[in-house]
Amino acid sequence: MTEALAAYLEKQGASVELNLHDGGHEVRQQEINAISAFFFVNGL
Repeated sequence: MTEALAAYLEKQGASVELNLHDGGHEVRQQEINAISAFFFVNGL
């Protein structure tokens, strides 16, 4: 489902980067780093 959403968003012109991991609902350091980079790049 995640990959399908990413493909849809890309077709709409969005820049998409997936960071997938095995696991449940926890937030891992890799995801925190990706969110931090997103905020930095977008001046947020």
